[in-house]
Amino acid sequence: MRGAMSDGESEAFWPDIQAEGQACGGGPPHRYRSLDLQSADVVAAARPSLMQLRGGPGRKTRRVGAFGAVAAVAYILVGAASAFLLVRTQSARPLFPLATDSLEWSRGWLAAAAADYLGVCLCLCGVIACSEPPGQAVCWTLGCCLLGSPVSCLYVAARILRHRTLSLRRAEDT
Repeated sequence: MRGAMSDGESEAFWPDIQAEGQACGGGPPHRYRSLDLQSADVVAAARPSLMQLRGGPGRKTRRVGAFGAVAAVAYILVGAASAFLLVRTQSARPLFPLATDSLEWSRGWLAAAAADYLGVCLCLCGVIACSEPPGQAVCWTLGCCLLGSPVSCLYVAARILRHRTLSLRRAEDT
């Protein structure tokens, strides 16, 4: 087990736990090692390597461009506006007890629910716009915004069937 440390890892960063093992009832000294599900000898307490923590060798950090920064600020503003509307609606017309016979209560909560859905829809449309070809992205976005959750669920199902995953990782990230 002494040779279980992989290349690039520091002995000082992952200290020997021999003293802890002996203090807890003895047992042979050991080191943590990477989890290998293919091996018959799987160690329960696996730990990531330093290379995994740092993102691997040669991994470039991505910078957010001007468009990405504007989009991030826009999403923050939409989220803040949605939160403000929900809090304002809750304080003016509490959700419980249900006042379904009140027209004002119903209007307020209908507006809050619609704004909440559109906020979530904008998040999904951002993912669609960045992961689909432009023509398909426009169609899916219009469908999600105008027809609602049936089209959103259809998009997610189609993505799973087409890509076998919902993961948005690029090929160079895996």
